[in-house]
Amino acid sequence: MAVYGKDDQGNTTRSLEAPKTVMTIHHLLTHTSGIAYGWSVPKTFQNEYYGVGLKSDWTIAEQCDAFAKLPLQFHPGEKYMYSRSFDVLGRVLEVASGMPLDKLLDSYVFKPLGMVDSGFNVSDANQKRVVYMNPQTFLYSDLSKPSINFSGGGGAVSTTMDYARFALMLLNGGVLDGTRLLGPETVAYMTADHLGKLGNRSDRGYTPGVGYGNGFGLYVRVDAGRSPFLGNVGEYYKGGYAGTCYWIDPSEDLVALFMMCEASKRLQYRHLIKSMVYQAIME
Repeated sequence: MAVYGKDDQGNTTRSLEAPKTVMTIHHLLTHTSGIAYGWSVPKTFQNEYYGVGLKSDWTIAEQCDAFAKLPLQFHPGEKYMYSRSFDVLGRVLEVASGMPLDKLLDSYVFKPLGMVDSGFNVSDANQKRVVYMNPQTFLYSDLSKPSINFSGGGGAVSTTMDYARFALMLLNGGVLDGTRLLGPETVAYMTADHLGKLGNRSDRGYTPGVGYGNGFGLYVRVDAGRSPFLGNVGEYYKGGYAGTCYWIDPSEDLVALFMMCEASKRLQYRHLIKSMVYQAIME
């Protein structure tokens, strides 16, 4: 684990110490693993982390080998930090199943739910349907070329209607059109807050936002009054870097999602659209 300090010239230094706890899958699911994105570490060491980012010519096995050589930012379970934990989870799924992540998701999620336009690569026939945020943005590779990096944390493609089917499955307690993906108790567990006192923070680095805790890959509303936008305690959401967002409110029997490709406007429109939807509910 990294321990940061300053030398006599004021430069950032780093020493290492052994983690106090063993990282678990629960730590990965809740972003309490100690793994980081590049922007979360001191500037002196950021390039090490950016260097193992999303690359189309890496497998996630190669990427995780590179992650393993970088120090954790805190002892697992000690803090919450939005991170590359889900990239590592993708590799965990590959090892546990014996299948590449793209095949695993296609077999167990996309096909059962009828998500016909979801995956990691785009066919020649569908290239004209791809909407790019910005080809130069560091999160995006050229989808006209095949990728072998089936990341658990980013890089897949989908459509609004495809993803609506996934969200409806969660609202329905794990089932859609007679196909059950998850048990209702599992959905309840993964959409509950697992952070407690580590969450519901107001600092800029807290990705879920004030008023929210964290479940498994989504943010759970735990406070009725602190968030800058409308919503009910118990609703949960997840947004993407480019602006995509979905939320589910069981108390309103509500699923809502939208997709956009303008990162600089994502919070503005996310908050606006969410508040407008709730303002339209009259009973």
